[in-house]
Amino acid sequence: MVAFAFGLLHGLGFAGVLSELALPAGDIPLALLFFNVGVEIGQLMFMTTVIGLIALVRLVRYPAWFGRHPS
Repeated sequence: MVAFAFGLLHGLGFAGVLSELALPAGDIPLALLFFNVGVEIGQLMFMTTVIGLIALVRLVRYPAWFGRHPS
């Protein structure tokens, strides 16, 4: 419910900004679509980077004195 409310408020705010830009009414849905696609691509890139870094850290061989035992 919180995510729904947050998303709804965000969407309404963004739609308000788009209407202030004086875009033709027919272009607003396309602008919203591409904005959302861009956000999703950014999230995928972030998660890919984080997962890649975690995988890299797991490959590192630490010295015995470091206290981390390989699994």
